[in-house]
Amino acid sequence: MVEWAKWLLSNTDGRANVFHMWISGALYFAILIPLAIPKMFGDGVFSSIVLILAALVLFYFKVMIGVKRCHDHGWSGTMYLLSFVPLVNIYMFLMLYCVPGDKEENKYGTRPGWVTAPVKLTGVEPAKNPEY
Repeated sequence: MVEWAKWLLSNTDGRANVFHMWISGALYFAILIPLAIPKMFGDGVFSSIVLILAALVLFYFKVMIGVKRCHDHGWSGTMYLLSFVPLVNIYMFLMLYCVPGDKEENKYGTRPGWVTAPVKLTGVEPAKNPEY
């Protein structure tokens, strides 16, 4: 699991699929919401600092996965910046979270497996990749 997480979160090489994007989004909120709850009921400086630091670290990881997701579509990683532009971000959300990437190998690497994370975590091989 450590190698998989290191590959996914530490650099922008390679490609990531829709599964990686949804899991990263779910983890982003699963970590930030419990950190935000103390801030809602108190005005502590410590909870604010922890929340801001956690948000910055998680944002960095989210960008790494977003760039890999752009690579899955054959786009440059700088296309991820469009997700911060109003109205264009709706298109980017749909493309990154819902539309599968290139079926064939592109200049960023081979197509990622459909469910690579559960295989790495559990060791159970899934069925063959579905055709889109």
